[in-house]
Amino acid sequence: MVDYPVDKPAIPEHIYRKDQKSPSTAPLSRIRKTVTQTVVNKITEMEPIDSITVPQSWRKALNHPDDGAVSTSITFTPSDSKGTSLSIFDRGVEVGKSAGEHFKTLLLKPSHVLTNDEVSALGYDLLDTVGDTSAFSIKHAETRLIGGKRLLRITGEWISGGKQFVGYYFPNWARKSGQMSTDFQEVKEMYFEGKEPEFSKLLPEANLAMESIVWKP
Repeated sequence: MVDYPVDKPAIPEHIYRKDQKSPSTAPLSRIRKTVTQTVVNKITEMEPIDSITVPQSWRKALNHPDDGAVSTSITFTPSDSKGTSLSIFDRGVEVGKSAGEHFKTLLLKPSHVLTNDEVSALGYDLLDTVGDTSAFSIKHAETRLIGGKRLLRITGEWISGGKQFVGYYFPNWARKSGQMSTDFQEVKEMYFEGKEPEFSKLLPEANLAMESIVWKP
C-alpha cells in the first residue's frame, strides 16, 4: 500500500490567474452564458477511474482492441471537434521494472515541475510514443493532484501533423485483499489532443473534464 504525500494542488491556469480579475466579480449574465451542460459518465470498462464529467454534447465511444491486441480506449469527441478528442487509454501491458520505479519516484515526491534529467529519464517505455523524441516534442512536464491522487502531466506537440497534446499518466490503484495497492508498472493514460485553433478553443472544457475524474473506491 502506498501512502501519498499530501500537498496543495495548483490552481489550474484556465480557472484563475493573478493577472485576471476574480471570477466572482464577473456579471452573473456573463457567467451564465459560459456555462456548459455536462454529464457524469461512469467508466466501467477499465480501472481505476470511476467517473468523468464531460460536456453533454461530447460523444462517447468504446474502442475495442483489434484481434490479438490487449489495449482498450474510451474516446469523447466534441460535436464540432474537427479532429480533437479526449481519450482514456489502457495499454493492457505493464511497463518495465525500471520505468515503473522511475514513475513511482516521481509520484511519491511533492507535486513539482520536472527537471530536464527527470524528463529525459521518462522514455518510450513509460510514455509510449509520447516518449519518442523523433515523434513527439515535450514542452512541459509536471506532477499534480487530481482527486487526491498524484499524476504526471505532459504537454507538447506531435512533430508530424502538428497536433497539440495535454495528457496525464497514472498508475493503477486497485483494492486487493481489502486494501488499496498501487501498481506503478501498470500505466494508464488520459489525454486531449487536436490541431489549432480547435485545440485551444476546446481546451478549457477538456481540462475541466480531466480534472473532474473520480477514482474507484
